[in-house]
Amino acid sequence: MGLLKRFGYYFGGFSIGVIFLFFIWGGKETSCSYFPNSRVLKEISSKEQKISPKALSFFKKNNIDTTAVSDILKQGKVHFDESDKGRNVACRKYLISGNSQEQKLEIQVEMCEKTHKIATVLEAGFRKEK
Repeated sequence: MGLLKRFGYYFGGFSIGVIFLFFIWGGKETSCSYFPNSRVLKEISSKEQKISPKALSFFKKNNIDTTAVSDILKQGKVHFDESDKGRNVACRKYLISGNSQEQKLEIQVEMCEKTHKIATVLEAGFRKEK
């Protein structure tokens, strides 16, 4: 078999495989979250959201829209050293900080099996830095 014929078979099979993969994964929005910060934020954003009365009063008092929570849950930083993330806990608690509407906010999220709850919201700076 000649070299040109081998390349023809190779590229023919390769193009059929690419077309096959395009149809399988073409319509899906797949993504991989390798780092712990992005995995936690992705898991939180995939669950139903509830906001505690304490957090709602903070938003009303400081004239902050509740969409600030969405912004922080997409691009925030999870402080694992100050979070309660044990496996034997019914609801894990994470402290997430981020910027929204030109304000630095910190959100404490209680993440349970099917829902997550925004427990408290603070302006950054009230937390003691280690």
